[in-house]
Amino acid sequence: LLTGLGAAMDFLTSLGMGEIEAAIRKNAAVMLNHISGMDGITLYSPEAEGGRAQSGLVSFSVTGMDAEEVVKELWSRGNIAGRWVPDPKVVRLSVNFFNTEEELVRVKEVIAQIVSLNNRTA
Repeated sequence: LLTGLGAAMDFLTSLGMGEIEAAIRKNAAVMLNHISGMDGITLYSPEAEGGRAQSGLVSFSVTGMDAEEVVKELWSRGNIAGRWVPDPKVVRLSVNFFNTEEELVRVKEVIAQIVSLNNRTA
C-alpha cells in the first residue's frame, strides 16, 4: 500500500498541483456551463470571479424530482456516480482533473434525458 501511495504522489507531483487544481476548476466550469441553461435545473454551485468554478463539486436539483431519484437515474442511465446531500437536498457530482470532455458531455446528455423524462411524467 505504501508503494502505491508513493507512486500516486509521484504521479500527482509530476503533473503539478497547480495544474491539477486548474484542470478541476476548468472541468467543473464546463459542467456548470453544460447544465446551467437547462430548463428544470437549479444550480447550487457558487462561481468565483470571472465565472470560474470554486471547486470540482457541481450541485444541482431537477425541478419536481427528489435528489435520491436523480442519483439513481444517473447511475442506471449512464453509470454516472453522483450522490445526494441533505441540506439543501441536491445532487452533487464530483468533477476531477482526469475527466474528459466526452465524459462531461455524456453527463450533460444523461441529465437532459432525466429532465425530459421528468417533464413527460409531470
